This record gives sequence, C-alpha cells and structure tokens, in this order.
Amino acid sequence: MARTGIQYSDVARAAAHLIAAGKSPTVDSVREALGGTGSKSTLAPFLKRWRAEQEDTAVAEVTLPAPLLSAVRGLHEHMQAEFSQQRESLEQKHSEAIQALQVQTKQLQADKDKALAENLVVQEELVSTRQALAELQERFHAQNVAMAALQAEQAGLQQRLTDRATEIATLNNQLSETREQFAHYQEATAAQREAERRNYEQRIARHEHDLIVANREVAGLQATLAQRDSALSSLTIEHDSLRNELGILREQTQTMRFARDRLAEQLQETTRARDDANSQIKQLEQSVLEYRLVESSHERESKIRADQLHIALLQIDVLAQEKLAWTQERTILEQQLETTKQALSHPAATGQ
Repeated sequence: MARTGIQYSDVARAAAHLIAAGKSPTVDSVREALGGTGSKSTLAPFLKRWRAEQEDTAVAEVTLPAPLLSAVRGLHEHMQAEFSQQRESLEQKHSEAIQALQVQTKQLQADKDKALAENLVVQEELVSTRQALAELQERFHAQNVAMAALQAEQAGLQQRLTDRATEIATLNNQLSETREQFAHYQEATAAQREAERRNYEQRIARHEHDLIVANREVAGLQATLAQRDSALSSLTIEHDSLRNELGILREQTQTMRFARDRLAEQLQETTRARDDANSQIKQLEQSVLEYRLVESSHERESKIRADQLHIALLQIDVLAQEKLAWTQERTILEQQLETTKQALSHPAATGQ
C-alpha cells in the first residue's frame, strides 16, 4: 500500500515534469523530484502503472505497425521478467546462505560456550586439586620433619640409654671391687674393720641407691623410647597413607591435565570453525556485493532500455506526425490533381 501523503497523481505529475525536462523518469529521479519523500517500494508500482498508461496512450493515439509494437513490448517484458527472475534467484540464494550460516554460527557459539564452561570447571577442579596437593605436600614435609626429629630424639635416647648402661656396669664393677676390698679389710682390726665396714656399707648403700635410680631412669627412658617407637610407627603409617594419597592426587592431576588439554584442543577446533564461518560470511558478503553490482548494472541497463524505448516511442510519434503531414500533403496534392483534372477537362469541353 502507498504510504500516507504519496499518491499516484503525485508520481504521474513528477514523471511528466521529468519527461518535459528531457530526463528519464526512474524511481530515484521521481523520488528526488518529490523532494526525497516516499520509499522505493511505494513509488515503483505507481511509476510502473504510469508507464503502462503512457504506453497505452501512445498506442491509442498513434497507429503503429503491429509487428513493431509487439517487438518493442516483447523486448521490454522479456527484459523485465529476466531481470526479476535473476534478482529473485539471487535473493533466495543469499537468504538461504545467510540462514544456514546463522544456524552454523549459533551452533559454533553454543559449542564454544560449552567448551569454555567445561574448561572453566576443569580449571577450578585443577586449582582445587593443586591446593589439596600443596596442603598434602606441606603435611608430608611436616611429617618428614617430625619423623626426623623423632629419629634424632630416639638416637639421643638410645645414646643416653647406652651411657646409663655403661654407668651401671661401672657401678657394678665398683660394687664388686668394694665388696672385695671389704672382704680383704674385714680381717683387720675390729675397730678399723668396724669403721671401714660402716664406710663401705654407706658407700654400698649410696651405690645401690644410685643403681636403683639409674635403673628407674633406664626404665623411664625405655618407656619413653617405646612411646616414641609407637609414635614413629603411627607417623610411618600416616606417612605411607599420605604418600598413597599423594600418588592418587598426582594421577587425578594428570587426568585433569589431559582433560584440560583435550578441552583446549576442542576450543581451538571451535575457533577454527568460527574462522571458517567468518570466511564464508565474508565470501557471502562479497557475493552480495557482486550481486548488488550486477543489480546496479541491470538497473542501469534497464534505464538505458527504458530510455531507448522512450526514444523509440518519440520516434514513433515523430513518424506518426510525419505520416499525418504526408497524409495531409497527399490530400492537398490529390485535391490539386483533381482541380488540374477538372481544369483540363473544361477546356476540352469548350473546344468541342
């Protein structure tokens, strides 16, 4: 439908003014003559109708040879039909290609988003795994440090136990020597023997007391050593467990790395597919540009043909006018001939 404000009479009047100015009425020239108003889809049907009426008027006013008129109309209609068919075919191909590329682009974008989401999840899991691995490595290092400290402490306790055993052996030797000396000096005088006996008994009591204390300390050291051995065994078990967990985490990390590499490859493939789609879009844009150039060429050719048709109609009009003049001149000549014949016939009658 025509847009409000643009009527057929406006288009007809603008086209008539263009013809009077010696210009060819086209959609663009008519739109310019109307002050740049009206869309091409609105002006084109009105201009086509005006041209058809002009052709009908020209045919009605001028009697043309039927073959010439038929040939001109056939040529014009054939050109219009061929141009319309080519244009519709190119527009259909372009629309189908654009739709296919849009579907492919959406699919590629969806694949890309999915790959990015999976990659993000894998990255998060990898970060979490690395954090857990770092914590386990810290715990493993702390356990190693604690185990080394316990081993050093165990070695110290072992050395102290050895020293205590040496001291006990020395005390036993001293006790044996003291008993021998006591037996040797027992034969001495009673007073001296009694005094020495008391001294030796005191020394023996002190040595026995020291021996008891040393035995107790050795027992305490042995109990502490047993506790340290138990703690060391627990630490060894925990160390083995941590080592197993560390191995499992390393395997999981390796699996995560493989998954991340695979996702990276999928992302690269998606990027290459997107680049291919962009290349196809550029090719289609180039095809559209070529189509527009061809369309512009066809429009120019159509304008030229329309101008040629207009010139032919003008020439036909001139020929019709010349034919009318010849007819009028022939009528005048026939009248003059009839007058001459009458004039010639009258003297003959007079002579008889």
